[in-house]
Amino acid sequence: MDVLLPTRHSMVIHQSNAWQRSQTVAWMADALSRGDKVLHRAVDDAMLAGLGPVAGTALDTGQLELVDAHQCHEETDGRHERLRDLHIDLIARARADGYPGVLLTADDLAPRLLTPDPVERLAHERDLEWLTSEPGVRVLCCYDVRVEHPELLDAVAGVHYRSVDDILWSARCAEGRLLVRGEIDADNAGRFGAVLTAAVADGVTTADLAEVTILSAAGSRAFETAVDVLRDRAERLRLVNASPTLYRALTLLRLGGDGLDLVARTESADGLAKFD
Repeated sequence: MDVLLPTRHSMVIHQSNAWQRSQTVAWMADALSRGDKVLHRAVDDAMLAGLGPVAGTALDTGQLELVDAHQCHEETDGRHERLRDLHIDLIARARADGYPGVLLTADDLAPRLLTPDPVERLAHERDLEWLTSEPGVRVLCCYDVRVEHPELLDAVAGVHYRSVDDILWSARCAEGRLLVRGEIDADNAGRFGAVLTAAVADGVTTADLAEVTILSAAGSRAFETAVDVLRDRAERLRLVNASPTLYRALTLLRLGGDGLDLVARTESADGLAKFD
């Protein structure tokens, strides 16, 4: 899967430590090249090897700062409001030092150490999302699907719905649409459903399926939930740019009609795909 493009906030769900590290290193390298402050919450500093000599220089100048996850937990006792205040202070200090932006990131072990209680961890993720409303603040959150409870992963994906990279699929909110790509299977349908529901609750009414290759029956049920949310607002859900194969599958699943418009991708006169 492609390396994440820098956005205000993003979530990586992975089952490969090497893949997760490559994503995080790419974000850190981009932020350092911009001149931003990078605050990396870590259990250890193994990830810094991926940055090469840049890491040493950034650590020396203070542009890259390691926020020890063990110490953070001791200082905050895993309470999300205390963690929020800690990050507010870190961001304020970075701005006082003249950095144009701040990137908050972590290895995938840090969240479980910072907030062992799943309820507090979800509240902490909401706080991180809130922090990205501040100019120049970006957040990258990483979760390992092999060790996290599925319901927690679903909930966290919904919190960070604007940009999620899962193992087989990804979603981005852009220009009032939810852009979906990849494969929605039975294992990840819950996370996809949480992202879609959160997006429509925030005013998104169109899901662009141009790059969706597989959609399971479990994944299709997420659209029904989204329709229910929009029906309360007297709005409809539009699924656009479905490939011919996907369009047929969705039709067989009886999607469309009340509360939902299903639009297939068409072909132009020159044989090229024409998008809605």
